[in-house]
Amino acid sequence: MHLKQLEIQGFKSFAEKVTLELTKGITAVVGPNGSGKSNVVDAIRWVLGEQSAKSLRGIKMDDIIFAGSTTKKAIGMAEVSLTFTNVEGTLPLDFNEINITRRLFRSGESEYLINKASCRLKDIYELFMDTGIGKEGFSIIGQGKIDEVLSLKPEDRRNLIEESAGIVKYRYRKTEAQKKLEDTDQTLIRVNDIMLELKEQLEPLNEQAKDAKQYNIWKNELDQLKINILLKEVDNRQKTKEHYQKQLTEIENSLTENNTIYHRLEANTSQLRLKLQEENKQVVSLQQDYYNLSSELEKNEHQIEITKERKQNYSERINRIEKEIETLSTKEQELGKVILESQVEADILKQKYLVSQENLERLTSDLAEKTKTLDESTLTLEKYQANILSSFQDSANITNQLTNISNELEYKHRELRQIAHNEEESNSKITELKEDYAKIQKNHELESKNKENLEIKLTLLEERLTKLEANTNQIKKEILDKQIELQKDISSLQVNKDMEESKEGYLFGVKSVLERKLPGIIGTVADIIKVPQKLELAIETVLGSSLQHLVAENSKVAEEAINYLKKEKKGRATFLPLDTVKGTASKVNFTDPNILGRAIELIEFNPKYKEVLEFILGKVLVVTDLANAVRLGKQKNNFFRMVTLEGDLIAPSGALTGGSYRTQKTGLISRKRIIGDLTTKIARAKNSLEMLTDELNKSEKEYEHHSKISVELKIEVQNKSLKLVEINNYRDNISKEIETLNIQNAKNETKKDVLNTEIKVLENRHKQLLTQRENLKLNSDNADKSAQDLKEKLKKLTYLKNDCMENLNKEKVNNATLLQEKRSLELRLSELEKNKETFNQDSKELKLEKVNIKDQIIKIEEEITKQQENKIMLINKLESENNKIISLKDKTQKISGEIDTLEESAKKQKKISENLNQEKHKNEIKLNKVEINLKITIDKLWEEFNLTPLEAQEIKVEEFDYEEAKRKINELTKQIENLGLVNFTAINEYERVQERLNFLSQQYNDLTEAKESLRKVISEMDVIMVKRFKEAFDLINTAFNQVFSELFGGGTAFLQLSDEKDLLNTGIEIIAKPPGKKPQSLSLLSGGERAMTAIALLLGILKIKPSPFCVLDEIDSALDEANVYRFAEYIKKFSQNTQFIIVSHRKGTMEIGDVLYGVTVENSGVSKLISVKLSDYDKAQ
Repeated sequence: MHLKQLEIQGFKSFAEKVTLELTKGITAVVGPNGSGKSNVVDAIRWVLGEQSAKSLRGIKMDDIIFAGSTTKKAIGMAEVSLTFTNVEGTLPLDFNEINITRRLFRSGESEYLINKASCRLKDIYELFMDTGIGKEGFSIIGQGKIDEVLSLKPEDRRNLIEESAGIVKYRYRKTEAQKKLEDTDQTLIRVNDIMLELKEQLEPLNEQAKDAKQYNIWKNELDQLKINILLKEVDNRQKTKEHYQKQLTEIENSLTENNTIYHRLEANTSQLRLKLQEENKQVVSLQQDYYNLSSELEKNEHQIEITKERKQNYSERINRIEKEIETLSTKEQELGKVILESQVEADILKQKYLVSQENLERLTSDLAEKTKTLDESTLTLEKYQANILSSFQDSANITNQLTNISNELEYKHRELRQIAHNEEESNSKITELKEDYAKIQKNHELESKNKENLEIKLTLLEERLTKLEANTNQIKKEILDKQIELQKDISSLQVNKDMEESKEGYLFGVKSVLERKLPGIIGTVADIIKVPQKLELAIETVLGSSLQHLVAENSKVAEEAINYLKKEKKGRATFLPLDTVKGTASKVNFTDPNILGRAIELIEFNPKYKEVLEFILGKVLVVTDLANAVRLGKQKNNFFRMVTLEGDLIAPSGALTGGSYRTQKTGLISRKRIIGDLTTKIARAKNSLEMLTDELNKSEKEYEHHSKISVELKIEVQNKSLKLVEINNYRDNISKEIETLNIQNAKNETKKDVLNTEIKVLENRHKQLLTQRENLKLNSDNADKSAQDLKEKLKKLTYLKNDCMENLNKEKVNNATLLQEKRSLELRLSELEKNKETFNQDSKELKLEKVNIKDQIIKIEEEITKQQENKIMLINKLESENNKIISLKDKTQKISGEIDTLEESAKKQKKISENLNQEKHKNEIKLNKVEINLKITIDKLWEEFNLTPLEAQEIKVEEFDYEEAKRKINELTKQIENLGLVNFTAINEYERVQERLNFLSQQYNDLTEAKESLRKVISEMDVIMVKRFKEAFDLINTAFNQVFSELFGGGTAFLQLSDEKDLLNTGIEIIAKPPGKKPQSLSLLSGGERAMTAIALLLGILKIKPSPFCVLDEIDSALDEANVYRFAEYIKKFSQNTQFIIVSHRKGTMEIGDVLYGVTVENSGVSKLISVKLSDYDKAQ
């Protein structure tokens, strides 16, 4: 068994899902401080059941859920999954692979799963018991475990041995047995107390049970007499009930026959109404088509006007562009003149600057030459003075030098021979290294090129990913905005629909008539007119309550509707019959432009309703505003009411009504328009959302695809980088070696030249010494004379040098001034050129815009022609639709007449049914009274004796004396009363208490036996724990010594019991003897030695009781480099049988890993993983 896979999502810094594929051998997890590598260990510890937030480096458990960062939102759930191979059947489940999962939600809820099936934490504990896996086992060893070994008391340190000895389950069972023993003692005490109490209750209950039995005998006799009396009453009432039922059946037969005729008439009427409704629907549909065509015609005319206006705007824009082009041309010419003048000025400055630069170079050269001559002369003077002084000293040394020359020559020749031999060996090795270097360099260039190509691909891909992410976020924002707007529109539509369906705003009487759907009622005034949106406020204001007036086909329909309201008390309403209401058309021509027209002329309606609308709107004018309305009202012969677009009213008498509304209300007229507008808007919004959703899905899929490719490319680039680093290291080593050899050769060559020179010098020196001694005095005299001549020369040279320096400084100041003027002029020229280019570009853009506008004007003229043709077609369609509507209305009037005839016949049949129903009702009342009395008697029989009449027949007495029975009942009642208060539960209570007392006696005996049995079990487990502890202690002691010697390269270590007589509670001391030291306790060792000793103990325990896998969390951090490599070598050997997951940042530990996972944390605060399989790389090498 080994750990196959670890999946982490939302746990600490791992916000996104990461997967670690784990193989046998060693997996190393590396990364900088704070990158989250130790969070991998915490995740394993947590999924194995860790319940302490402190152990997971938190304060409370929900601290482990990713809490968000500056660029990433917090997550609501943490989830970790571990997958184990179980081919050998180590774990007690019949699966080849076992997956355990733990989830924690921010709400506090948590889940545990085994192979995706929900389970308890206890099930996970039991699954890994005695396998070495678990939060308390040695499958996870970290700094905390090392500190635990170092800081624990000897008594607590024994827990390490107990865990590996498998004693934990026995100690757990012993603790459980001790708890059960304590519980048994407490139970025995409670049982004994209960038994004493029950014995005290038993005797009083026996007396109460005897009284209860006598009561039952008398009560049974009394009940039998009462039951027979009730049965007699039931029989008498049953006969009366049958008589009334027979009469009721005869009436119902007559009523059924009459109702059949009535329903047949109603059915025929309903069919005709349905037909009428269908015809009306056609009329409404045609009217809607007519309205749609009218609206389309109006829109067409409006569009023509807009198009003409656009054409006019484009023409005006062309004129403005031509003027702007002319202005720009003038500015460009003026700017050209300024640029030309500045260029001339720049050429003059440039010429001056070049002359100054030549002077500066000449003066600098003169100064350098004079300085050089002065320095040379000074140096020569110093030499002369030194020669004079040395001549006296050399004369004394010449004799000693002649003696040493012979010895030095012999030594120099020997050194030359050795150098020649060394050079021959170095040259041979350099040739070989250069050949290797050429091969490595070629490989490096190839890999570098491949890496550059991959990086270019990755850069392009990441740019694409950035654009995709921005596009996705933009689409999501648009979807969210549209969803919010759509939801608002849907809510608004639903509110308006609900108001329309419930007739919100209508008077009670109007609403009652409309809901009743009385025949001949067409609807309200608001239903028969269509008002342009800008006139809605004006028309609603002027009509007021008239909007709710009901339009009727004729006065008869209106009269019937009023009678219905009176009869049903449904309120009041105003009716406008089409045959009686007549309006007077006012044929007046209005010349004032502020009068929009008569209200009736500004709205749309069926000509059928013209008289009604003339009646209520014929004398109403719509005016632009209040000021003009007041002015018009002052004119003579004004018989019109006036209303403004803002809803102000002016009566013919001059009275004014106006002001503002507190809130914007939806009127009866505007409500229907709003419903239609919202319906259209919602349909468009839904289509738009579907398109955006499809676009979002496409973008997300593309992003996911490119992300996968990006990850693959990053891994490939990382691999290339690692390979290049290795090639560079190897190449650098070769270069360094060649360089070292070349340096050595150069040194040898130099040394050889020096030696040859020295030999020649020595040979010549021997010849020259005698000559020098003779010439010393002559040279001394000549040097003194030359020194005097040089001093005079030096004074002249110093004066010339100072004069040259002064001229040079003046020229430098002049040169800097010219340079500053030259740069300023060049900067000004650059700005002028840019301005000229800007004017030129603006001119081109204006010319291009002019061409485009001319093209637009041509298109607009074509569009106007098409719109005029469409207008003619719409007018023809309107005439056709109007003819169809008139034909259908004639047909509906004929059907209405047939419906009236059928309804009259149905009313007559309904009158007959009402008379029969009255007679039936009287008989039902009589029958109901009989049935109530019968039910009272039967209920009394049931309530008092829990018997039905049928069940009571079994105890009925055939020859029954009613009066004798009543006397006997009184006698028995008195006898029962004399008994006093009777405890009816005493009989059963006595039996129950007796039975419980017997049961508790048996339980007491059983508990006593169980107590003895538990004591025996505890003793047996103590024996097993002592045996196992001793065996494990000896094995671990031996293994500890072996591991210690291997890790320290010698020395000894052992464990020592603090109390050998008490193996169940004894403490454990650690004694260590590193190489070259005396045995001493753990506390006396150095920090590194203590850590190494603790590691040796833990590895020794692991050696005795191997765990299928082991997680080591930076346990090598306290070790020096040498000990790290020893530790790594031992782990490498140990990994043959145990799978290791090591978290470390030590080089020696990293090198032994078969798989390397790098943990990094980006600016988003989220940990990411990069993996490298080193074992494959080693094979490739």
